[in-house]
Amino acid sequence: MPQDFTGARSLTRALACLQGGDYPAALRCFEVFLTAEAENTAAREAAARAAERMEDWPQVARHWLELHNADPTAIGPVRRHVAALFKSQDWLAAKSFCDRATVLHENRHRMEATRYRLRILLERGDLPAAEKLTTTARQDAPVPSGLILALAEAWLAAGYACRALVLARTAPPSDDPERAWLIARALGQKQAWQAARITLEPLLNGPMATRARLALARNAAAQKDEATARRHYEAVRQDAPDHPEAVAQLARLAIADRDPGQAIALLEDHGKALTPARRAHLRARAAHLQKPGAGREVFEALLRSQPRNIALQIAFARHLREIAALEEARALVDTALEAAPEHVEALRLRMAILRDANASDDLQLAAAEAALAQLPQDAGLLHAVGGLLARKDRDAGAAFYRSAIERAPRSAVLWRNCVYHTWMCNRVEEARRLADQALERLGAAEAATLADVAWIEQAAGRLERALRLIDRAVRAEPSDIRTISRAVDICMEAGSYARAWSHLEMLDRLQPERRSPGMAGAAARCTAAFRAVGRASASAQPMVPAPVPGRFPDRLFDAIAACSRPNLSPGRSGILVLTSNLGAGGAERQVTYSMQGLSDRGPGAEPVTLAVNSLDPLQGNDFFLEEVRSAGIAPVELAAMHQGGAIRGLLAEAPQHAEAVRTLSALPPKIARVALPFYVLCVRNRPRVVHLWQDAIAVAGGMAAMLAGVGRIVLCTRSTRPAEIRRYRRFLRAGYRALDRYAGDVVIVNNSANGARDYENWLGLPEGRVQVFYNGYDFAAMNDRAAAVPQGRLRAELGIPPAAPVLGGVMRFSSVKRPDLWAKVAIAAARRQPDLHGLIVGDGPMRQEVMDHVARAGLSDRIHFAGRRSPVEPWMKAMDMLFLSSVTEGLPNVLIEAQAMGRP
Repeated sequence: MPQDFTGARSLTRALACLQGGDYPAALRCFEVFLTAEAENTAAREAAARAAERMEDWPQVARHWLELHNADPTAIGPVRRHVAALFKSQDWLAAKSFCDRATVLHENRHRMEATRYRLRILLERGDLPAAEKLTTTARQDAPVPSGLILALAEAWLAAGYACRALVLARTAPPSDDPERAWLIARALGQKQAWQAARITLEPLLNGPMATRARLALARNAAAQKDEATARRHYEAVRQDAPDHPEAVAQLARLAIADRDPGQAIALLEDHGKALTPARRAHLRARAAHLQKPGAGREVFEALLRSQPRNIALQIAFARHLREIAALEEARALVDTALEAAPEHVEALRLRMAILRDANASDDLQLAAAEAALAQLPQDAGLLHAVGGLLARKDRDAGAAFYRSAIERAPRSAVLWRNCVYHTWMCNRVEEARRLADQALERLGAAEAATLADVAWIEQAAGRLERALRLIDRAVRAEPSDIRTISRAVDICMEAGSYARAWSHLEMLDRLQPERRSPGMAGAAARCTAAFRAVGRASASAQPMVPAPVPGRFPDRLFDAIAACSRPNLSPGRSGILVLTSNLGAGGAERQVTYSMQGLSDRGPGAEPVTLAVNSLDPLQGNDFFLEEVRSAGIAPVELAAMHQGGAIRGLLAEAPQHAEAVRTLSALPPKIARVALPFYVLCVRNRPRVVHLWQDAIAVAGGMAAMLAGVGRIVLCTRSTRPAEIRRYRRFLRAGYRALDRYAGDVVIVNNSANGARDYENWLGLPEGRVQVFYNGYDFAAMNDRAAAVPQGRLRAELGIPPAAPVLGGVMRFSSVKRPDLWAKVAIAAARRQPDLHGLIVGDGPMRQEVMDHVARAGLSDRIHFAGRRSPVEPWMKAMDMLFLSSVTEGLPNVLIEAQAMGRP
């Protein structure tokens, strides 16, 4: 077939796909055509616009670069190419291009070049150079008309709304309409909605009327003021009946008002202004509202005629996600990605579907990494990958965030998480150095960035410094809603509820219509906390409680202890045990032993219930679950109770518990998430004894047990005081001290004499207050389990000769256990002693990394990874020595168990 005929057919097909909204197919056809007709600028531009519709910014940048190379004097391709580089956040490539594009060096384009250079400096975090460029450009003579606004535009685009405002207000009167437009946008970015509205209204009677109405509509929508947003969008349609944004938003608002008929009529009359996929998505939502499931029919009819239209497939998948058909949505996205594996919108949607479906971290991480490969500087994707890595292994997450802040140095959330995870890995000084660097990179000239730095300081554990910075930010911009909202969050985290309350009152004055969900939650916590403290200290409770000074939750803990009275009625019976999880840890093994012992007390014994905060198998929280079940105990999972509405159910049945529930809800979220469902269990089960394992659980469960009137509370501490940053919660000491003052019987135990004395010193308790209760071991059962499997069989399974010495390890593959150090030692020992083998039992996020290290050393045949094994004793018996490489331990069960089997 002649080449020109094939090319013409590809072009025809490309144009048809472009018209039908199948942008990936259009782009593929354009690429085929351009391989033969590379100089066809019209086809190249159409390919760029198809890539724009897909938001595939690297592809967009490539096509506009080709058009620039074809005509280096034209400014249009330059603008589009730079815009695409900015969208993909590829600031290095943008700088390189702006330096070499000769057209930008011409006087007539100097202002545009300056704006580009300024934006690049700001996004790369070089504030001193950005300020210098701004000053130099303004001092140049003559100053071109519009230059100051161009500079302000760059500052605004980079998120520096205050700096943009200052610049815009100095622009000459000749720029008045554009100046007002930029000022209004900056005010909108600052959420100064009233000031933005006042600035925009004079523009409604001039050539910028449509833009002004759109801005007013967007601002109203951001405030959830749908009636005002609708009014402005309808005004836009009076000027332009087919305006795409106005049509789409009015259809969306009609659907939100449960008026699908209006939405459908609007889409039928004016929907051609929208892309086919967007039109179909809105039409399907409206149809589903009329009849559940009818939205499918909309997409199925379209896809029968266009079965390979990827844009429609993705829109259908989005609709399926909205109606919770997650498996179908995922399958459809996977089909789209087979045809267009680099489609950014599809990759992002796959991430969202996997998150909704609670897919494994590994699956979510693979999806996030695939999207990040397309947009390597995207702060949101960097944050997604970093968060998933940190969930698997905090050290790995911290290391990733350190690389992420180099790729996106203007992202406060990346800086914050980098500092937080470094701090939680016990690298305190490094975390604080990073916080200092964040101040240098983000700057302190803007109230918003100063608030971001305060947030980062909070993550570094410097709460007093964070409070000072946020106070400075609020003083600098007392009407900036975002800054004041951040001040509320920081004050709540620091325990300064009274200061948080004053900021909430300021927010109410600035936006009297409504509070955001986050601020409403903070206000509810403050109100409940103030009520509880007032109830403990005064006979009469005011209708509107006054702010209470002092530190929270400490004041609230004291109030709970003071107000709670033990219920010693004979109707109470049973033992309710609470622990964090049943993962592969020493404390978790002791919980398991305790449950086995409690369940084996013979007929007539009190009932025993085990509550576990989480049994999530994806987090390894179910390691001992089967052993507990084999003892006849079915654990209750608090996380499932929380999601299942257990608290609402209790209040519906017994409204008298509302005050206690409000009080527990006022606690910090990390405590309340445990305390609230546990309170429900305490009320329903009416136990005689509550037994709480480890520090955070002791405080959370203890508050719930006191409010529920449990007569005896046993607090089981482990090792020494929780002073390490990795485990530290500043509220623990105050919680323990409040529990010690409870009118009921509170027993505190520790598993060593040294640990007991250390807790007493930490809490200021008299000697002997903390009792010693040693770890329990069933040595006979351990040795029976070890003897049940011949050592020779396990060695043969791994290819270890019967007489070979074996260096062993049993651990979770996480940073605190340092399996990499174990492997390093095993490699060195194996090289020194040719017949020695290594055997490590366990699993975790670092396993593959350690296995790869052993493989690179060429010792995979002599250092063996057995994975997670239960029972573990036969594997320990197959070792000649056990080596534990942890950073820190309490009293490691694994060492005692190894010694019990004669293994040093």
